[in-house]
Amino acid sequence: MNIKIRKPKKSEYKQIVKVINSEKALYEKVFNQKELDQIGIGNFSISDLEDDSSRNYLVAVIKEKVVGFISWYIKPNNIAWISMLEVNIKIHNQGIGSKLVKEVEKQAQKLKVKAVVLETQKKAKWAIDFYKYNNYKILDDNDLSRGIYKGTLSKKIVKNTYIFGKVL
Repeated sequence: MNIKIRKPKKSEYKQIVKVINSEKALYEKVFNQKELDQIGIGNFSISDLEDDSSRNYLVAVIKEKVVGFISWYIKPNNIAWISMLEVNIKIHNQGIGSKLVKEVEKQAQKLKVKAVVLETQKKAKWAIDFYKYNNYKILDDNDLSRGIYKGTLSKKIVKNTYIFGKVL
């Protein structure tokens, strides 16, 4: 499978939104509708992409079709924060998400970033397994209050979520 990772074209935003919202089918298996609304699953729109120039976007493309998307930015403490990673639900477990994460790590290293961090829901076992597979570790309040992760969060860890990190 020939997967290309690159910056998206504006003309692909509709495809990106479709990929992002396809994840709702996974989340519906473990979250009720109220929880889905609270965490913002399934209602992503093109304007959400257009309204956020502070983030870096990458897409995974197979035969000119967007099959994956990742959004990230650099926090003031020089940590890269992955704010979203989505892969078309029909083609999970084929290395697409890992390729997107590895490209973020590569770009972050070029920018002299010290680590990559992200948040995921505790009920999202597939996401937890994915990040562990990609050598991310669950960070606790102690990890986040000292060393390279200090200053990553401006508040306590949100209930029912994990913060994952990986030193580059």
